[in-house]
Amino acid sequence: MHSPSSASPRDNAILAALSKSELEFLRPHLDWVELERGQVLHEEGASPRPTYFLTQGVVALTISSEEGKPLQLSLIGPEGIVGERAIFEGGMPLVRCELLTQGAAYRMRPEFFNEEFHGGGRLHDLTMRSLEARIVETSQTALCSERHSIEHRLVRWLLTFSDRLGSGELPVTQETIADMLGTGRPGISEALGILAKAGLIEQSRGLIGIVNRKGLKKRSCECYHIIKAAVERAYHAKRDIEQSGEE
Repeated sequence: MHSPSSASPRDNAILAALSKSELEFLRPHLDWVELERGQVLHEEGASPRPTYFLTQGVVALTISSEEGKPLQLSLIGPEGIVGERAIFEGGMPLVRCELLTQGAAYRMRPEFFNEEFHGGGRLHDLTMRSLEARIVETSQTALCSERHSIEHRLVRWLLTFSDRLGSGELPVTQETIADMLGTGRPGISEALGILAKAGLIEQSRGLIGIVNRKGLKKRSCECYHIIKAAVERAYHAKRDIEQSGEE
């Protein structure tokens, strides 16, 4: 975990794509905070809370049924923002945002983020790029949940989580994965066992290690590749925006 002294706003891809002058303008409005595993940054039905530019960790965006069962919509890491719902009237209070790991972020008041977004400029463009990738991920996740096997859904989730975390060591339990995928734990346990027997992953209590990423990708459905491509397009667009402005 970074300390306040070693942390930098440029550890977040969106803040990194801002020009020096734009970032300096935002700095007084950015507070570095540590985030704990299980911490809820935004709750369903609640007014907008601060906007978070993640520098470490992974947040799950979920929606719940009337019975209270969650279903994951997307995962966010240091490539994105949590809380851009502040740009919408009423804050779009439909989604819960919860830390799946420990993390850190730069926090901004939602009112200020809303003002800066609607003022146009690079922060607006970068936010829209991220939202576009989020829509692709949410849509593809819905299709995957409806059409593909538990194993395919599991592989997509493990690879996407690893991409967001930037590590092949995934601090996650079978119960959490089952909740995120909206399925039973026995099915997840069986699918993990198959992947472990194939030499693609290793399991220990509260930890899953990807030991053969290339092989795991071969077991994935097209959904993972579509989601990854959308995020990479957004990232490259951010780099283009960064390079188009002042240094």
